Amino acid sequence: MSRTTGKQSRAGDSYRDRIQREWISRITILPAASLGITVIAVGQAREWLSGEDTGWSTVLLAAAATINLLLIPMMIMGWDGGSRKQKRLLEDELTRAYRADAMTWAFWMLLVGVTGLYLVGLWKPQVTVIALPMALWVAAATAAFRFAALHRRAEREMGADD
Repeated sequence: MSRTTGKQSRAGDSYRDRIQREWISRITILPAASLGITVIAVGQAREWLSGEDTGWSTVLLAAAATINLLLIPMMIMGWDGGSRKQKRLLEDELTRAYRADAMTWAFWMLLVGVTGLYLVGLWKPQVTVIALPMALWVAAATAAFRFAALHRRAEREMGADD
């Protein structure tokens, strides 16, 4: 984690600081962007299960929504193309610790969500299938927001030390 503050001028920030800030911004924005496609996928799943729409467009949308949701943890883990290119600037001990913490939170959110959906599915299986994309989104968004919050807190704390 590099030493920056919100009070410093952005022009005085190092290249590493700018890259990290942009990376965190993308991680923060992605859940909001993926929420739209997730809501659409939930609606399409409802139509598919009711027999209204059984075309390939529904299957492709479900696949796109799932891939889109997988992009969030991939970015946090540094496995996406952009993160891999900038690995030397984005990979340090503190970031690894934040990554582990964020993924732990996501795991627990996913575990609770899927457990709840399993129990609901015992009585209403269709509701479970329809709601699964939202459970995935909640877990991915939790990881993204936790990761970004930890990075921003560290920036504030480092700024207070200066």
